[in-house]
Amino acid sequence: MKRWLALILLTTCATAQSHDHSDSHHSQWEIVGTVKASCQLQVTPIKDHDNLTLDGSKGKRQATAKITVVCNDGRDRIETLYRSENGGLRHDDSSDNLIHYTAHIAGNKFDIDDKQWHSVMQQSGQNTKFSITPALNGRQLAGTYRDTIHVRVAID
Repeated sequence: MKRWLALILLTTCATAQSHDHSDSHHSQWEIVGTVKASCQLQVTPIKDHDNLTLDGSKGKRQATAKITVVCNDGRDRIETLYRSENGGLRHDDSSDNLIHYTAHIAGNKFDIDDKQWHSVMQQSGQNTKFSITPALNGRQLAGTYRDTIHVRVAID
């Protein structure tokens, strides 16, 4: 038994010494990491975004938010998608009363009268205003109207 133990110890020591580079004055190794591609989307409401002017027979263009999108994958232009939750500005007390509007962003405009996603190319890192022009006829029911805009980055 002692002979086997001595043989095992001798083999273990020899194996350890065969990988020992104590006589070398230089060593190296490689380290590797990966950064996952990601995008950051920032929405900043513009002052008075919750106080739109909806009186009158002609709607005026009104800014509601600034949107900034940055991706770390080197793209200069990034596709963003926008949609209306209500398909327009919905009256708080009467869901049948809806004010349609045109959205303006990054040189694009589209009518918000559906709940479809609308594609817009935006410059990476740039604050881009999101504005709306309500379609008013002067006969809207008195009260508060609201909508929620959803925005997301299109992933390739």
